[in-house]
Amino acid sequence: MVTNYPQVLVADRSIQADTRVTVAGVMEAAIRRVGQIACGVRGHEMLWHYEREKVMLECGRCGHASKGWDVSGTAAPTRRYAGDARRHELQTLKIATRRSA
Repeated sequence: MVTNYPQVLVADRSIQADTRVTVAGVMEAAIRRVGQIACGVRGHEMLWHYEREKVMLECGRCGHASKGWDVSGTAAPTRRYAGDARRHELQTLKIATRRSA
């Protein structure tokens, strides 16, 4: 993952010495893993997540998020198909009844 925040890429011995395994930490990791397994079996529980200029879908169990949609209003809609509009109009079909002799 690329971020603009400075990060420590090499762990010091002081950082490793302060890291302790606690029962609460193990339980939290286990619960998070069970939630991820549930998402793998049943699919994500997608909920709407709103931010200032973005709307996205986020899983309520594991936190997985979609790319989202920009709702800032700066991007104008683009025309996908530029062509003859008459080609897309609905036309009435002439149905003839079949006569049997």
